[in-house]
Amino acid sequence: MAGTYQAGDRTKSEILEGSKKLFYKKGYTDTTYNDISELLGINRALIPYHFKSKQTLALTVYNEIIDHVAARADELLDTASMSDDLSAAFHLIIFYRLFVSKQFTNLVCQLLKENSELLIDSDAEKAFLIKLSDSYSNKSIENDLSISSMNNIRFSLIKMIKDNNYSSENAANKKSNLSSSDIYAKTYINYALRYVGTADDTINELFNAAVQLANLIDVEIRPDFKVIVSYK
Repeated sequence: MAGTYQAGDRTKSEILEGSKKLFYKKGYTDTTYNDISELLGINRALIPYHFKSKQTLALTVYNEIIDHVAARADELLDTASMSDDLSAAFHLIIFYRLFVSKQFTNLVCQLLKENSELLIDSDAEKAFLIKLSDSYSNKSIENDLSISSMNNIRFSLIKMIKDNNYSSENAANKKSNLSSSDIYAKTYINYALRYVGTADDTINELFNAAVQLANLIDVEIRPDFKVIVSYK
């Protein structure tokens, strides 16, 4: 029986790794169960057996990347020793820097197009906002602020990255040497912190400190969605 479970886990892992290769090369939308089964030489029926749907499979890839990057960044910079707001801002900047990868951006945008609420995690977004500013702890977030709307802002900015809708904003920020991904992170932070009455000077100080920390590490998404997070 133990051997059966081990074989099942191995097959599930192989499906995940094979799907990463195909999602990276062909994109999520154009990858089929047949593509995965042919690549791995397995029965097509094993794919929905281990993963309820192709959406579930792609979401697993997305979450694995996000979780790995966050955990590795925490390890490298010891974010537990940072203030909550600095740690939150740092993680947001790292999150948006992932979208330098065209393949990762396409994966997320294709998932969002198929189901706009697929990547929304209300509890995670609420926890993030409270970490970004303890002022949120004194508010009834559910009543005063739509968590889903904040998550939608997060992913709307990603769509802007894909569509290059921030070209004028990029030009306006050349003097500050901000990358386009950092501009999106700053947009979210500005929106969130201004909502709870944080002064612009305080927001800028927090953001600039977080950028300095983020600049200490490299985050690279390589072919087949292999992710490397390391010191510069």
